Amino acid sequence: SSCFDFIPCTDAAAAMAPTLWNSAVVSRRSAGFMVPKRRRGEELTRPGGNAGPRGGTGSVGAVAGGGTSSSSMLQLSPSELGAAVRAASQGANVGDLRMWRSFAEATLFHAGQLKPKQMAFITNGFARATVPDRDVFRRLADSAMEQVHEFEPRDIALFLNAYAKLQFRDLGLFECFAKAISSGDSIGYGEQQLSLVANAYARLELGDVGLFKVLGVWISKRVAEFTPQGVAAVANAYAKVLMRDVELFAALGSNMERLLPRLDPRAISNLLNAYARLQIKDQDVLQQLVGLVPSRVHDFGAVEVAATANAITKLGIHNHRTFLALATTIKERSAEFRSRQLAQVIHAFSTLTVTYGRLLMDLSPQVLASANMADDQSLVLLFCAYARAGQPSGQAIQALVELLLPRVQSLDVQVQVQLFYACGRLALRSEPLTHALAAALLASQRRRHGEAEPTGPPSASTGAVAALAPQHVANCLFAAARLNLCSDEVAGLTDLLQARLARGDMDFEPQQSANVLHALAALHGVGAEPGTCAQVVTLPANVVPAMVNRVLKERRWAEQPRLLASAAVSCARLRHSSTPMFSLASRTVREARCTLSKQGVADLLAAFSVTQLFDLDLFVWALTCFSPNAPGSTPMAPLLMCLGALDYANHVFTGSEEVPLTAFPDNAGSASEAGETALLFPSCPRAFQHQALEFYRHVGLSLLMLAQTLPVQTLTDLAVPFARAGLLPLTPPFDLLEARGPAWRAAMEAADDPPNEPLSSPLVLTASPLSPRRPPRAQGTSGVGSGPNAEAAAPEDEDLADESPPAWSEQHAPHGDTVLDFLLGQLASPLPMPPCSPSSSSSAPPPSHSSSSSSSSSPSAASVAAVAAAERLARYAAMLPRSSSASRGRRRGTLDASGTLEGSDTFGVAAAVLDPLLRQMGTQLAAMANELPFSDLVVALTTLLQAGVCPRSSLDALLLKAERTFPVGSVGQQDFAAVATLCRGLAAASETVVGGSDDVFTPGIRSKLVSFAEGFGASGKALDLGNRPLRDLASLLAALQSVGEVEPSLIDTLLVVALDCPGGLLQEAYMSDELEDLSSLLSALMPLAAVAARAASGSQVMDGASRPLVFDTIDIVTARLAQLLAAVPAPWTSSSSSSSSPSSSSPPLAAARVAELVAAVAEAPGNAPRECFQPGFVAALAERVAASSQELGPAGLCDCLYAFARLGLLTARAGGGELERLATALARARAASAPEQREQDGGLLVALRQLDATGSEARLRAALVAAMRGALVWQRRLGTTQAAQTAFFCTLALDSPCFSDSERDEARKGLSQLLEQLCWQRQKWSAEDRRLAVAVGALLRAEFPELLRGGPGGLSRSVREALAELRRSCGAGGSPGLEEVFPR
Repeated sequence: SSCFDFIPCTDAAAAMAPTLWNSAVVSRRSAGFMVPKRRRGEELTRPGGNAGPRGGTGSVGAVAGGGTSSSSMLQLSPSELGAAVRAASQGANVGDLRMWRSFAEATLFHAGQLKPKQMAFITNGFARATVPDRDVFRRLADSAMEQVHEFEPRDIALFLNAYAKLQFRDLGLFECFAKAISSGDSIGYGEQQLSLVANAYARLELGDVGLFKVLGVWISKRVAEFTPQGVAAVANAYAKVLMRDVELFAALGSNMERLLPRLDPRAISNLLNAYARLQIKDQDVLQQLVGLVPSRVHDFGAVEVAATANAITKLGIHNHRTFLALATTIKERSAEFRSRQLAQVIHAFSTLTVTYGRLLMDLSPQVLASANMADDQSLVLLFCAYARAGQPSGQAIQALVELLLPRVQSLDVQVQVQLFYACGRLALRSEPLTHALAAALLASQRRRHGEAEPTGPPSASTGAVAALAPQHVANCLFAAARLNLCSDEVAGLTDLLQARLARGDMDFEPQQSANVLHALAALHGVGAEPGTCAQVVTLPANVVPAMVNRVLKERRWAEQPRLLASAAVSCARLRHSSTPMFSLASRTVREARCTLSKQGVADLLAAFSVTQLFDLDLFVWALTCFSPNAPGSTPMAPLLMCLGALDYANHVFTGSEEVPLTAFPDNAGSASEAGETALLFPSCPRAFQHQALEFYRHVGLSLLMLAQTLPVQTLTDLAVPFARAGLLPLTPPFDLLEARGPAWRAAMEAADDPPNEPLSSPLVLTASPLSPRRPPRAQGTSGVGSGPNAEAAAPEDEDLADESPPAWSEQHAPHGDTVLDFLLGQLASPLPMPPCSPSSSSSAPPPSHSSSSSSSSSPSAASVAAVAAAERLARYAAMLPRSSSASRGRRRGTLDASGTLEGSDTFGVAAAVLDPLLRQMGTQLAAMANELPFSDLVVALTTLLQAGVCPRSSLDALLLKAERTFPVGSVGQQDFAAVATLCRGLAAASETVVGGSDDVFTPGIRSKLVSFAEGFGASGKALDLGNRPLRDLASLLAALQSVGEVEPSLIDTLLVVALDCPGGLLQEAYMSDELEDLSSLLSALMPLAAVAARAASGSQVMDGASRPLVFDTIDIVTARLAQLLAAVPAPWTSSSSSSSSPSSSSPPLAAARVAELVAAVAEAPGNAPRECFQPGFVAALAERVAASSQELGPAGLCDCLYAFARLGLLTARAGGGELERLATALARARAASAPEQREQDGGLLVALRQLDATGSEARLRAALVAAMRGALVWQRRLGTTQAAQTAFFCTLALDSPCFSDSERDEARKGLSQLLEQLCWQRQKWSAEDRRLAVAVGALLRAEFPELLRGGPGGLSRSVREALAELRRSCGAGGSPGLEEVFPR
């Protein structure tokens, strides 16, 4: 029936008018001009159609309802037809093909009369209904091209988008519209139109450059109006056609921050994919987008997850949090992923440098479940991804191999190469897939456009191999090397690939050249494994020279020096020594900005050694690469390779005439001095000899650090190159080998034989069955040069160690013993008596004191051995790491020439290794104590005591020997240094040995010490006391105070020496360690001053004419300390007074020494301790405390604050006269030390006046505030004692005139928090904590009662009740007064 059946026939024209009006209304509504989009088509999709004004059914409604025939369709006008098609595409009968056939006939019928808007509606309706009628779209395309300039922007967008959606790639149509759009203006083009046009061309892969440039300009102007979906659609369109419009993406990125909160998962993935495909590295935008992924990844679908993972890996963004979130989501929702998406995900994660092997293992079941439904591309992606990951799942690999095997012949050559390369990475030597791929690549037929199959056998000029790209040739050859010629097919393919290389017609990239040379070296070079097939593959003579020429022509090596180094190593394995190429490699790696790995440096050094090309600059550079690293931080494998290279080079280049020395022109010549011989590179400059020697020591220390894990065989293997270099008895740990013992003899005998080439027989680590853990090992430890690929280029490790150990190992090193076990066994045996050779006798100095029992003749063999053992003990104690600088206890480290144990901040051997060795050495030395001179005995004893590993039996034996050989009579400089060293050692032992100083200072040593001090005082001023006389005098004074020998005359005699000796207090010369030495001297003087104060009468001690010399000495010491401490600027100041100090280059004072100095100053004698010191000294000391707060830690900082409070630094300073007192002290000190010289020392006074002019009071206030703030920052980390000390300081700061109102308010708030914390920890209070808490309560009641009344700004109720309870518990008169807190 027709749509006009309901219209009266009497007046057809009149009846038609309302219907046509209704159709126009519906058309406009369908176009979206009158109602919102969500309501469009509501009337059209209603059953029965749309009611007209007279109650009849409209024609468009009837059509949309499916109640029309083809004849009635033909009666529709063009406008009605457009509206009807659009309505039908949104109706319920959208799947009625008869209806769409009728629409197609009507469209073809009216095609010549359709306007652009109607054509847009019709094509859009057909596209929405997915009805690809070619006749309709072909006819409308012709009409559209005729009316192209009449199209409005909205019609263009709908029209072109319909063609793109149905994949109608009409090139003429799209070219016509591209020209029309480009020649027009942007009026009418909004976000929807621009994104639809761009995506229409992108869907059909029509990259019209002119059009996209115009669209990019228009989009950039309107980008602020775009929604997140519009931005993502535009970016995705440009990425599809690979249009890299940087200006457009910069405009999109500038608005990204506005759009971030509204980006949905699809938009995020599209944007990341666009940036990845176009390789636009806008880090700000990318980091923002990647940062959104972890929080929204749960809303991502499988498609978005796969696209996002793939894009992030392509962009090279290493965001661990994002990848972890993606990996978690993938594992949780793995069942939702189809085979293609799963392949993309696994491929993306396999390209990361961080291994996600666990993820690949977890996804293996899903891979197995979906593998049968996967297409060829997905299977290839999965197989290559598992091969790249290096941790494949056996079941997944096997399933993929079985699915790929029948498809090999149908795959493209490029895909076959990828699969063959993956088989090589997995080393699938026996799999049929490997042989099938090799046979397919060997096939002589060309798979290009149906070319005829060539006749004859396969060759390099015919067949698939001849058509391979350079990258494919490199990959195939690399895979063949990994497969080790496992079959005749692989061998035949290798022959053809080598023949192809010989042609020299390929332009390789640097990566490919390095891969080819590495593969050739693995097949034919040194250490290559023999093939397992019957066919023999030989290397054509012209292949390697052709590749070397290609390397020399390349100009991009500076960007990738690692590849050039790999190529040089491969040439060395192939025995091809091209001087130009190695010269290029040397120059490139030394000048490159990016550094090689340690294994790469060692391999390159071995290559130069093997090819006998001695480039001194390269050798120096290679050893420099290892020198900045602390021993133990570099894996042993590259160290052993480098050691083998140096050993071989030293043997070859010092061999005279049989092996000529090859050097580059700029390295020719020798710098050896006449008459000087050396076993390490004697013809090289001394600087390089020293560098090589340091590297050998570096290897020895690294071996010692791993002594708990490495087997004995490693020690014996490394002993041979050390013996060949003459370093066996001089380098730890080889100096522990028993001289003339089996191990020593075996190493010396093997040293007579020439060394092996480092590339063919490298030094390797052997695993120990009893080792607690496997030693650190890097890939490529077999000595084969590391290839350009970190995973693929590292061949399998080869254990080249001799399986039959020498006889000495069977007798002295049971199977499974570690290096440490063996060394302890060596030390347990009696120390042999070495012959008195010149080298050994030089290490044993003659006795330094007149009372020594040794004769004046040359030392005996036993004495030489004992001295050598003592020196060895000092060397090993030097390897102990230094403890924390904030530690108040003993330090562990190096014993220098003057007898101070100073550790190293950079490295140290673990105590678990050194403590047993030192303990055993101490026991060995105790047995030889009678053979040791006093100076060496003291060094050994002090070393053991300060290291903290001296057994009681060894201590008693060494103390007894020290008492017997203590120097008496005339005293020399060496005797003084030895006694000072002994004093320091015994002082350290008094803190750790049971019994304290009474136990270590035996009666005999006490009497000898006093006699020595008396004799030294008479002649000390005339002696040269070494580089650090003040430090040694401080040690002697502290020892006398420890034993109770504080006779004023004796102390004054020693103080006179300290004042006037060379380098003393009244000298102008400044030492490099003066700050440390003055601090030690002040710490020793303070207890002596307290003794002098108790012996004197009242206040006359400080200012009277009978003032003891110790107080004048303290004034001078503190004045110099003030001058030196002020040279180091405080961190909160912008300038310093360093210009006033001549020793501004002195090293800063250690935090531990700062804490000791503050503690010593706090014990100052007298009633007014603050006036005992110069104001500049007190201010500088407080600055050092505040600057060292991090190193001091909470305990050290709070101790210093408590000491400052006890010193009264928070109160106003009374009077002055410090400079006058210093002038008087200088005059009295000079008169006491040198009566004949009365000149005034004005330099120190001038410097102190300058410091005082800079504002000592202001500096002190700033330092105290900074220290208090540092302690309050650590409030939650403070213990009860530290909290009580800081609370006491804050209480005194409440009314301190040194603090401002805001700073006092900080102290009040900190006090409130500290008291609250103390109340919660009352169960942990000690007696000292309780005493401080009571003192704080007393101060608050007396001075700040308003804090105890509560209210705003007052203390909490719990604190007030706790203080009141403390007051009641003390009872009447039981409260400790402030004189108990302030003893003075």
